[in-house]
Amino acid sequence: MKNINIFIVKSVLIEIVESSAVYYIKMFI
Repeated sequence: MKNINIFIVKSVLIEIVESSAVYYIKMFI
């Protein structure tokens, strides 16, 4: 169960990082 929870947390963090990266790229371009 712990491994599944860690996987979910990592997936959520990756989504946040990717969306933030896209947001900043759009600002600078």
